[in-house]
Amino acid sequence: MNTYEMNRRQAMIVGGMGALSLGMPGMVMGSDKLDASGNAVPAEKSCIFVLLCGGPSHVDTWDMKPNAPDTIRGPYKPISTQVPGMRINEMHTRLAKLTDQFTLINSMTHPGGISNHFDAMHNLLSGQSAKRVTQGVPDDQPYLGSFVAKHKPSKRNIVSNAWLIKCVGPPVFCAPNIGIGGYLGSAYAPVFVGSAKNHPAMDNFAPPKIYDLGDRDRLAQRRELLGSIESNVVAKDAVGADWADLREKGYDAMTRSEGRDAFDLDREPTKLRDRYGRHPLGQNLLLARRMVEAGVRFVTVNGWTGQAPHDTKGPPSSSWDMHGGNMGMGNAFGNGSQCRYSRASQRH
Repeated sequence: MNTYEMNRRQAMIVGGMGALSLGMPGMVMGSDKLDASGNAVPAEKSCIFVLLCGGPSHVDTWDMKPNAPDTIRGPYKPISTQVPGMRINEMHTRLAKLTDQFTLINSMTHPGGISNHFDAMHNLLSGQSAKRVTQGVPDDQPYLGSFVAKHKPSKRNIVSNAWLIKCVGPPVFCAPNIGIGGYLGSAYAPVFVGSAKNHPAMDNFAPPKIYDLGDRDRLAQRRELLGSIESNVVAKDAVGADWADLREKGYDAMTRSEGRDAFDLDREPTKLRDRYGRHPLGQNLLLARRMVEAGVRFVTVNGWTGQAPHDTKGPPSSSWDMHGGNMGMGNAFGNGSQCRYSRASQRH
């Protein structure tokens, strides 16, 4: 991937990034500035990147091809939308009303030689087509969130790059090399929140341990001691400075109620949680919204909607493919359609 292409990608992503915060003066809905009345002035935006591993087929969602033969087109019919000439799947009735608020790109493709999900996702998120996905070498191209954390970090002392549900294998099926930060370094890798066995759709969801305060006085003493030990190193070493900055953001998030409160979905109205869907994907989307409101710049959302309709034997699907177990499109337009799209979430 040449420099010009990467700059274009960065411009498209970073140009829309910004800081948001949860209930803090001057940091509501994406702004550090206040007007004469003390209200937040809209500025930049944060990004919620929804990664549906495997991906619903484009011929069953956004590019219906209704005139194609039965062997090519899917079983669904296209419907009109708010945008003249844009027609999408008949199951996307709510999205059809919001098409004037998002952009649909039909020209996306990938280089030849990519024949599996892992290579394709690595290429999508990093722009790197070389097959290095199993190596995790530190000079890999960074993913989008790492670039944002480096060049457009949060304006508040909180992490800039988060990934909801760490990809650790079945039933979570996701991108490789997500935790190394590429050549930018691990300081810009995402902070992982949740897993297949610990996610916000569960009643006993436990937020990251960095938010477990324990003894505040002891924590403050350790922070002071560490700062005195490493002060000379940080002053001379850029990598050390990056780590110190990341640690300070983590400490600030630990000791500020706003950061911890972002993980408390019980603060949201019951009806709103129901609209998002009481499954990992829906609740992660809601959590992502709260995280950008708390100041996180870039949040990648991974999740799944559960078993396919009427399927009591197959495993819950974290992929949208049709490999078996009655998963795939039946799942996407069955339980998946229960994920209510709120207008608030669309604005982020």
